[in-house]
Amino acid sequence: MSQNENNVELLLTDLKDNFLAEIPERCEGIEENILALEDQAAFVTSFNELFRSIHSLKGSGGTMGFPIITSISHQFEDLLSQIDGKMDRITSPIVDIMLKYNDLLRSVSVSLASKNYDLEYVQTELETLKFKGNPSKTICLFVEQSKMLSRVVAKEFKNTSVNLVIIENGLVALERLLHEKFDFLITSKELPDLNGIALISALRASETKNAKIPCIVTTSKDNASSLAHLNISNIIKKDKMLAKNLTEFVVGHQ
Repeated sequence: MSQNENNVELLLTDLKDNFLAEIPERCEGIEENILALEDQAAFVTSFNELFRSIHSLKGSGGTMGFPIITSISHQFEDLLSQIDGKMDRITSPIVDIMLKYNDLLRSVSVSLASKNYDLEYVQTELETLKFKGNPSKTICLFVEQSKMLSRVVAKEFKNTSVNLVIIENGLVALERLLHEKFDFLITSKELPDLNGIALISALRASETKNAKIPCIVTTSKDNASSLAHLNISNIIKKDKMLAKNLTEFVVGHQ
């Protein structure tokens, strides 16, 4: 290894170490914002700051090469998205779940810094917290790059027993599928970075708990029948009936 390469390696190591060292302090601020959510006067500021903090950790975890930090932050952010900035959705059990996510972030950062953490334990904790946040909900991962289409589908699912988690990117979706438990996958065939077919193929080849979950492909192409040989549950055309058809299929196969 050349001197320049060695210097770059040392710099990256320092950046990672500093990132992990900062997380406990960042968690202190997150905890303050969580506890402030029950104060009506401080709610909006606290909620927005909390969302920004978790979103920042999610991105930084991926950049620094700590996917477990990203996974925890993703799930925490999903919970915040369900609350949707509405104070009447803040209950004591929800606050307790938020605090547990924060504690998990704190403990994992310390474990990562010491190069010793139990990934299986963290994944079990994430599954437990996801269930507590959605005790009666079916969890469906929806992968679609069109924000407008995602909004239409999310509106259709809103009053069902299905919690829709929306992702725009195939690679990000695969990372979550490898680390978190879902009940259904709906993916567009046309996606950036990793298309829907490659995503399902990678999932089926994995040894995760999601390897055999029902998978639905949505496509704007007319030759949808050409996908019939794949191990998928349904192929649904992207047309004006898409949201209704998706909802009916998922709800009917829970």
